[in-house]
Amino acid sequence: MGTTRGKGIIEQPLLRSSETSFEGRARKLIDEQLKKEPKSVIVVLGPTASGKTALALALAEYFPIEIISADSRLVYKDMDIGTAKPTKEEQKLVPHHLLDVVDPEERFTVADYQKATFRIIDDVIKRKKIPVLVGGTMLYIDSVINNYQLPIENEESALRKRIRAMSLEQLQKELLDLVPDYDKYIDSKNPVRLMRALQHYHLTGEWLWEKSHKSKPKYPYVLLGLSVDKEELKERVAKRIQQQIDDGLIEEVKDLIKKYPKSEIAMTGIGYRQVMGFLKGEFKKEIMIEQLNKDTLAYAKRQMTWWKWNKEIHWLQRN
Repeated sequence: MGTTRGKGIIEQPLLRSSETSFEGRARKLIDEQLKKEPKSVIVVLGPTASGKTALALALAEYFPIEIISADSRLVYKDMDIGTAKPTKEEQKLVPHHLLDVVDPEERFTVADYQKATFRIIDDVIKRKKIPVLVGGTMLYIDSVINNYQLPIENEESALRKRIRAMSLEQLQKELLDLVPDYDKYIDSKNPVRLMRALQHYHLTGEWLWEKSHKSKPKYPYVLLGLSVDKEELKERVAKRIQQQIDDGLIEEVKDLIKKYPKSEIAMTGIGYRQVMGFLKGEFKKEIMIEQLNKDTLAYAKRQMTWWKWNKEIHWLQRN
């Protein structure tokens, strides 16, 4: 466990020198929650590269947990390095769910995630284990803990066809006209996120980040958030990106292009679209790395913007 995960790399156990201030507090909060509600869902959330997987694996030494990924990119097969997917060694330490679910050419929606996660949580609790959601995809987490009532739309609807036919620039313009500060909440360079936001708005009249479409939770839960100092997060992000490149991120993208030629949607995520730009000759490797760092930190900022109003989160300051 540590700050990075790559091929065959397992980070060192988290915070063995300061359990009372970090891991110890997490354990105490979980103990308190389980005493009140034994069939609870534990959520470990936080900005990218903050050490969520490391904390979850450390908690597995004390609780009979099973990890449910709450990351929208970990569902894709063969996208391992760029997503910082838990290594095979890490997966052997504790059962993991919702990794490698679909090919990069397939669609996997929030509704798909919610349905699959509800089924897994029920099964884990039935077997007297503790389900732990681990990840940073804000909408995935909120859809589960707040039991979102997600709109169902026909795949061939006129709205879906119109939105899916729009270019990135057209999506950005329509969103900008509707809500000028939309890029505080979603990645303005990721067409998948923009399509999802527009589609949800036109179906419900609400924005995903307004969260007014939640209903009574299906499960009791406790939210553990990892808080990282800004400068430390910059260091952790830079170290992870360099490790990913050393582990073969560029080669992984080349392989994905060959194996899944229609995987444009999955490849729009951070870590992949920057490498795609490099491979297309749009910029040099040094600029690619610089853009990777910039976009990753911008994503971390959006994550914290999404969560900052949630008073239920118990923030654990990383030392």
